[in-house]
Amino acid sequence: MQRRDDYTWNDRRPSTLGTFFKCITAVTVVGIGCGTGLAIRGMNLLDAKSGQILSTAGKAFSDLPNLIKDLPPVLSDALHDQRDPRYTSQIKLETVVKPGDEGHTGRGVIVIENSGAKVVSMLALRVVGLDGNDEPLRESSLYGATPVAADNDWRGPLFPGTTRKIPLTCGRSTRKIEVEISDLRTWDEKAAELASRN
Repeated sequence: MQRRDDYTWNDRRPSTLGTFFKCITAVTVVGIGCGTGLAIRGMNLLDAKSGQILSTAGKAFSDLPNLIKDLPPVLSDALHDQRDPRYTSQIKLETVVKPGDEGHTGRGVIVIENSGAKVVSMLALRVVGLDGNDEPLRESSLYGATPVAADNDWRGPLFPGTTRKIPLTCGRSTRKIEVEISDLRTWDEKAAELASRN
């Protein structure tokens, strides 16, 4: 009988760290392949649809005057206005403040009067609340007139010879309100008539 030497076993199993990096590499390669495929497919779709998108946009641009003409008057008239800084001399602004007392906030009112002959389609106001030493406490913006009347903040146009009062909530220490016109647009009657004739 022959004598058997002891058999030496070599453990060839991969380590945990090596397996982890192999998995990360495989996932990265698959991700790059999928991303490349999606990018190529997206470019093919964009190439096929870009001509159609451009022709649709060109048609919409050429049909825009007819589309504006077919709008209801309440919307088409709102598109015929112009910035009119000279007309600010026809807008009179007054403010009234009733300071708050213990536990109550104050109240203020902005009075806007259109003493001119034009319809004000947009009037943007900058409002600053001041304390007893004329130090600013609070600043906000609001619209005294908008092209269309819809909600609380959309008050509608301000017609000639009309007065509008806008209530405000003030802090307890507010003693005065200053208001300045930051933008003013008036309705352009000639442009609206020209558009309706065409």
